[in-house]
Amino acid sequence: MTEKEAIRLAHILGMSVNFEGEKVIVRDDEGYRTFDSRDEFIYYMIYIDEVENSATKFEFDKNPYVEWNGEYWVPSSYSGKRMNELLDEGKKIHDMKKELKRRGFSNKKIAATIHTLQREAKKHTENNDNTLESSNVSDDKTYVRCNNCGYYEEVNKKLFVKILGGAATGFGFWAWTSFFFAGCGFALPLCIAIMAGGVAIATYAKEVGDWLSKKYSCPDCKHKDWTVLTGKELRLQGEVESSCQEDGSYNAIEFIPS
Repeated sequence: MTEKEAIRLAHILGMSVNFEGEKVIVRDDEGYRTFDSRDEFIYYMIYIDEVENSATKFEFDKNPYVEWNGEYWVPSSYSGKRMNELLDEGKKIHDMKKELKRRGFSNKKIAATIHTLQREAKKHTENNDNTLESSNVSDDKTYVRCNNCGYYEEVNKKLFVKILGGAATGFGFWAWTSFFFAGCGFALPLCIAIMAGGVAIATYAKEVGDWLSKKYSCPDCKHKDWTVLTGKELRLQGEVESSCQEDGSYNAIEFIPS
């Protein structure tokens, strides 16, 4: 849910939303609630949306968000737990954004990092062991990550051949190097690094990232905006995701490189 969608839902439900610096104040007929950040407000509205949809999603006597107290229906203990989980997640994401910003990350890279973590968390939920940490990510290799959607793949000669459209399966080392030198316009040391593979390519992260951002559309979202990472840097995101699965929140700050 985006901030705009959260505000729209609040208005549909008769709530007023006011911003005072980083704080968000939401008022309705029962009073008001103050949130310390916009992320916390968004996750509260995600909870409200879940509650609203539960009426049609579940049979009334099986709705986990309400329970009978002997006189009338009231919010269930699960409902309160779920609200606190989502509010805590909003707080963690807000703290993560602040820390990433403090360490010099651009707004675009902050958004991409958050998106990647959420994408991998969703994959983990859908497929219990499908995380960056448990996948084929290797510390000895270099990867490229889409800054828009978080898609990633290994940077190797196969990737460049796919982009350049070549068919050179019988090439030797120097023939391959000449192929990349002519096709990509890279300096000779970078072409040699591509042939050597591994983390050597990451030495030229900016050059490779800029070239891919001009030539290669993301298979998932079709954008052309890439960042080159070592396997270790990419694996850090898997550790963050794994930690968040264990404790139910994004405990990411300790994993962010200094």
